[in-house]
Amino acid sequence: MGDDRILTITEQIVQKLRHDIYSEKLQPNLQLKETEVAERFGVSRGPVKQAFIQLTKEGLLEAKPNIGVRVAEKPNDDVHKLLKKMRRDIETFAGLHMAEILTDEDSLRLDNLLEWFRLACESGDIIKVRESDFELHEYIISRYEDSHLYDTWNFLILRMMMRYNRLSSLKDSYSEHKKIIDAIKSRDKDLIIKTVNQNIQ
Repeated sequence: MGDDRILTITEQIVQKLRHDIYSEKLQPNLQLKETEVAERFGVSRGPVKQAFIQLTKEGLLEAKPNIGVRVAEKPNDDVHKLLKKMRRDIETFAGLHMAEILTDEDSLRLDNLLEWFRLACESGDIIKVRESDFELHEYIISRYEDSHLYDTWNFLILRMMMRYNRLSSLKDSYSEHKKIIDAIKSRDKDLIIKTVNQNIQ
């Protein structure tokens, strides 16, 4: 559903390791070694090192002196609650803004992203669900066109995705996302606030 740009080797490694962390193929506190990951992907250590740096910035890996690189632990309950509150505030802000500037192109893009999310939910594929969920929310955030807002949101959601727990209610999750999109299209401010808060749990 994303663009057709060819990913660099580093980006491919980042994408695969991120998927492995989200799907719990790589468990929290598991130590990762550049040489082993490089051998796995058949590349030199350079792209792997850069991938580790990127994933550390995202909070999915953590690097400590004399210990090395490990898969980060999931946010604890208290931190997760705080992340949710911050994300609700940001996405409500972005949703209200999008309702003010909404174009026909935006509406079409939202419909396409929502359809991709529906298909992902029907498939039950955890990776596709996470990706389509992310892209739908990302588009709304990106329409504010301010890197500070996007970077802060991205920091939050990448950590929240480590505790993605909507797979038992995918039908409800799709319905919630559709309500958000409908609220934005109708430019109903109260409904936007209500639907965003209902979705981010």
